[in-house]
Amino acid sequence: MQARYPLSKSLPAVIYADFNDFDAHGNLPLVCSGSRESCARLRPSDGDSVILGDGEIYTRATIHTRPDWFEASSDWRYVRLERLARERMHSGHLSLDLTESVDWADFPAYAHDLQALLQPRGRKVRVVADAVDLRIREIEVSTARTRVVWSDFPFMVSLESRDDAEDAVLDDLFARLSACRS
Repeated sequence: MQARYPLSKSLPAVIYADFNDFDAHGNLPLVCSGSRESCARLRPSDGDSVILGDGEIYTRATIHTRPDWFEASSDWRYVRLERLARERMHSGHLSLDLTESVDWADFPAYAHDLQALLQPRGRKVRVVADAVDLRIREIEVSTARTRVVWSDFPFMVSLESRDDAEDAVLDDLFARLSACRS
């Protein structure tokens, strides 16, 4: 079956970043070997929007080219993805586990930050369900609308697919984000 959504077109490049090395202006010199390899492979241009990640936290950033290196500046709104894992649900479609560190009250803000990370010019986050044990928001990832789900059992925030086309988008997203994991 061919996907309805074009893959990779609107998902930004993901570059490994060592978040222990940034200056007071919010600049992060991309000097570690993973970053050099990513930058050399991706050949970013000045002003390109990318996702910086270290395998646990991710942020949206803008690339600034320098004569001998690349630098990135960010708004430093991090999104935690420390539990990044791919699973098949009972429906047969994909689920990406994201984090266990977001509680019920913080979930709406997390869904908005996740939307800003993955698709900053995406449509608004839509409330699908709000209950004591389950909260669901719909966000845009690439060109697909997918669900961000907070559940109290198991305690987890995940992205959940509803069809084969969304499976393909989540597969592509997982491959990009997990490239930063050691």
